[in-house]
Amino acid sequence: MESSILLKLHEDHCHGVELKDPSGTMSSKRSGDAYVDDKDTWASAPETNTIEEGVENIQTNAQFWAILITLVGQAFAFHKCFWQGLCWMALGGYYVIKTRDKFEDLEVWIRDHRGKATKIKYRHHDKPNDGLGLRLCPTANQKPEYEKRLEQTKTLTSKIKGTSFKIGEAWTALKVCVLPAVTYPFALTRFSKRQLGRLNTLVEEAFLPKLGINRKMSRKVLRAPIELGGIALPNMQTIQDQKGIVNVMRQLQLGKENATDFRILLAQAQLDSGLVHPILDKTDTDISYIEPGMIVHLHERLEALDGSIVIENQWCPRLQRIHDESIMEKISKLPDVRLREIQHANQCRKWMRVITIAELSSICGRHIEPTRFNGQWRANSRLRWPRQPAPTAPMWDTFRRLIKRAFCSRNMNRSKNQNIPLDKPLGSWYNVDRHMEYDVYRTQNIICKRPQEEGPSIYERYEMEGEANYFTRKGDRYKLPYKSHPISMTEGREGHFHPDNQYDIVEYPNDNQYETTEEEEMDIPPTDVLQESEELIACSDGSYDPIEQKAAFNWRIVTPTEQGLTTRSAPVNTNPKYLNSYRAEFAGLRGVIRYMRKNDLHRKKITLYCDGQSCVDALNSRNEFTAASLERAESDIIQATQKMMKDFTDLTIEWIKGHQDDDDETNIEDRPLPVRLNIQCDLAAKECLKNCTKPTKRALPLEGAKATLYLGTHMVTTEMSEQIHYAAEAPAMMKHIQDHLRRTSETVQEINWRIIGRAKRRLKLHESIRIMKMMYGWLNIGTQKQKMGQIGVCPCCGEETETQHHLYTCTNEIMQQTLKDSIAAAKTKLVKQGIPSDIYNEFIEQICLATRVEHPDNTYTANRNRMNEIREQQSRLGEEAFLKGFLHIDWTKALNDVWTPPDTDIEGKKVHKKDPMEQSHSGPVEMISYMVKRVT
Repeated sequence: MESSILLKLHEDHCHGVELKDPSGTMSSKRSGDAYVDDKDTWASAPETNTIEEGVENIQTNAQFWAILITLVGQAFAFHKCFWQGLCWMALGGYYVIKTRDKFEDLEVWIRDHRGKATKIKYRHHDKPNDGLGLRLCPTANQKPEYEKRLEQTKTLTSKIKGTSFKIGEAWTALKVCVLPAVTYPFALTRFSKRQLGRLNTLVEEAFLPKLGINRKMSRKVLRAPIELGGIALPNMQTIQDQKGIVNVMRQLQLGKENATDFRILLAQAQLDSGLVHPILDKTDTDISYIEPGMIVHLHERLEALDGSIVIENQWCPRLQRIHDESIMEKISKLPDVRLREIQHANQCRKWMRVITIAELSSICGRHIEPTRFNGQWRANSRLRWPRQPAPTAPMWDTFRRLIKRAFCSRNMNRSKNQNIPLDKPLGSWYNVDRHMEYDVYRTQNIICKRPQEEGPSIYERYEMEGEANYFTRKGDRYKLPYKSHPISMTEGREGHFHPDNQYDIVEYPNDNQYETTEEEEMDIPPTDVLQESEELIACSDGSYDPIEQKAAFNWRIVTPTEQGLTTRSAPVNTNPKYLNSYRAEFAGLRGVIRYMRKNDLHRKKITLYCDGQSCVDALNSRNEFTAASLERAESDIIQATQKMMKDFTDLTIEWIKGHQDDDDETNIEDRPLPVRLNIQCDLAAKECLKNCTKPTKRALPLEGAKATLYLGTHMVTTEMSEQIHYAAEAPAMMKHIQDHLRRTSETVQEINWRIIGRAKRRLKLHESIRIMKMMYGWLNIGTQKQKMGQIGVCPCCGEETETQHHLYTCTNEIMQQTLKDSIAAAKTKLVKQGIPSDIYNEFIEQICLATRVEHPDNTYTANRNRMNEIREQQSRLGEEAFLKGFLHIDWTKALNDVWTPPDTDIEGKKVHKKDPMEQSHSGPVEMISYMVKRVT
């Protein structure tokens, strides 16, 4: 409490640093940051923008803090204090940081409680402030922090090299000791690929021998997700991406002070880039021409991951007219243009305070006036533009040349005194906010003229006289009328004013990158009976198919007398790899709550039923969201839904037992209304699931979640770090698999990767490594020995080259007997796992065919048509793929076709029985692992 009061007094009486976004809607002010007994005091120079004022303010703020802590019996440790300053000077059309020799006469002195003054030492602006484990520099220089982590990595790995760790112990040391220490600051760092590669090399040189892995083994395989056959060997680049992106997302979703700072920083980067789409949403556009920093780094990493972040209510400029384009987007895509030239063009654009070509061109939209390039014209903009010196003459020449290449390529030879016609004349104006203040605006019947003198925005108003094409003065207006756009006009005689442009305005086009089926259904109004009833009963249910990896939901709303039924069904649009029934239930609950709020049903007494106990508990929880709670599964959808629930006056969410129609044979008409609704929702959700197709566009951002992360077209709502790891490592690994199996990407996608991941997660590490080597041809056999200059002859039969496939076909009697014993033992295990006889016999038959071993029981009868289909599908992956554990998804589908629900015991409880997914990964894949151990 004492510390809070002191910090509040310091903030109230000291001028610190204030950040404002370009639109003026957000600001962040602080005089310092404190943690335990460490405090950083900040100051700026808002009046004169000089280093002298800044030093004076920092001395005043520090002296005031010294007085405050003296009042509570504390004192400054002056020998530990230092100060740093940043100031800029104009040089060649840019601002550059001044060195200390430019203000070496300025010093900071602080007096203690006895009045004795102490000189505070100066530290160079490129030197770090160690802070709390991260070496921060005012210039954002990352080199000191990297050098610290590099030395730390060298120390730790040198100790590891001297140990005799076993595989499990080495992996534990890597995960528990080395990585947490080295990657501690990675949420805030932006080390380069080369720097991170150096850290990777040190770690791999120390740990790969301990793990029994050849150092020459492909890093794509080692770092690949477990479900793709790898062991997820840590990659520093991926860890930095995981920590950095997750940290940004959590801060944005919390929406506190750090989120405000980030949003202001992002808005300024948006203005600097000159783009008209959110730079973290559409990441395929180059922004390397703006000042490097956190936003540029995040943009580059999202682009590498095919990801994007959509932030609610984030400021972004918009196009002004049909055929309008962003100036910098068009220039950055020109061929044979150097980065420095693009930077010069951007400096000129910011000096002129324009963003799109419509703002640079004339109001008629047909040409660019020559005065735009003389360095004198600047737009009258309401945005807060960054301070910058006037561009130099060569910079203006570069800007003019690039503008003509991008927008006026048919008139490249026009002189500096001539209008430059646009290649594509601009069309109708969009009905959007405009940051530029034009002289004249019009609607269909009104013209508003802005006065030339500075002062309050009072517009002269002109109205059309009857059918005549002229306007006369009719008073004033204090704001522009709705749907007005800029024009020019000519003053005639007798106070008549003639517009030079017709009224021509259209609505801004919709973005078509989202799946809007569910949103369109939200616009269907409820029945009159629901709107007139004072009380409503609602129910929601979700359905999930783990085989097809699809989910859908259905919700229903009725009155207590079961009238006015309104119902909707929709598929769940998210990453199918992380779909589950929990997500499906939440999607249904959120859907019905959104519908009731959007259609003004939220002021009624509403009881909402759901058969997901955990979902009901989560939405009924009144705990405030924290950084820790946001780590829970589906936390963003919970937060968004709870935010909507605050608008309801009397909403109760209750749990109801699901699938009650499976427990007894009571007619549905004889059951209570909530039970009937639940059964109907379940049937409708399953029907929607059966008929729906996987969405091809990404889902709309979650309203109320504040920020939404997308990877590809998939919204990330759970396991964010794991999904980032998959997006970082999987694409390269999938290409490696295509080359390894010599198959197309479409064929590789038919492999049942999910059961491979489930099976490998159940294995011990040394077994998982052995499976990885087996799958990708890195077992210690003859072919590998030949690569090392050793003899690669089979030691059992004398075959000249011992390949991996030779292990199964070796003619040595002992090897043959071992293989037969392994097949027999595998068959016994499959029977114990409850695999249907048709399927396990076909599975054994395919092993026997691939290894040229006689089937131990070739008298079995099976559903040959279905088994032939499986055999045909598996053959598409190749013979060796089967022996390496690459199984077609059709095996799991066949198990699902013959699977029956578990029976009930005498007490009415369901007997435990493995579902098809459990049978898939606990049967064939483990059997392959068992055979490999026996044969090798």
